[in-house]
Amino acid sequence: MPWVTINLLAGRSSEKKCKLHEAVARAVYETLEIPADRVHVQLVDMKEEDYSVSGVSFDKQSK
Repeated sequence: MPWVTINLLAGRSSEKKCKLHEAVARAVYETLEIPADRVHVQLVDMKEEDYSVSGVSFDKQSK
């Protein structure tokens, strides 16, 4: 039973997230040739201040 977790910056619409859920699940079950109901996808929204590269939070990098 595959579990896929995707961390992304917050701000995307529910419609975009739904499309991502569907596309990721489809890619997994078609590639692994398993039933669709075996695939779990979790999207984790992150605030810009909770993500950093090289020690600098994204909210400060994007300015």
